[in-house]
Amino acid sequence: MMTGRALRRAAALLLAAVVSAAAAQPAPAADLLIRDVTLVDGTGAPALPGVSVRVRDGRIASITAGPAAVRGAEVVDGRGRYLVPGLIDTHVHIQGGRLPKEGGGTYVDRTLALRTLQGYLYCGVTSVYDSGNYEDFIFELRAAERAGAIVAPRIFATGANITVPGG
Repeated sequence: MMTGRALRRAAALLLAAVVSAAAAQPAPAADLLIRDVTLVDGTGAPALPGVSVRVRDGRIASITAGPAAVRGAEVVDGRGRYLVPGLIDTHVHIQGGRLPKEGGGTYVDRTLALRTLQGYLYCGVTSVYDSGNYEDFIFELRAAERAGAIVAPRIFATGANITVPGG
């Protein structure tokens, strides 16, 4: 059985997973209750079946063993499903942005970038680190993600690659 401290730790780890599960729409202010889910907290502890997770204002408010009820909450039936911490991909180059070529011009495909970012969420990846991309492209996407203007995992980025000539 998890201690209160372990439950709070699991709650912090699971926030990104819950947010990504509801990422198709901007997060509503109403409560969300994920009932009867198997909780994997990412610490190596055994999975906990039959857990209820309450989300309030986009943050995990409580994790309880057994069934729970929250008046007015949207209820998600977690039976037969697992709730895990969000995954992080620490080396990506988000498709859709290309560095400027000599002679001018750049290639930017925002639609491709948004599909790529949403694909990460679909697979449970809730944060990405873009380790080299066209600066105007990647920093605009990052700003849009942080403002809640696009559906995307949390974006961390460096901008352009620093490399040897021609490589």
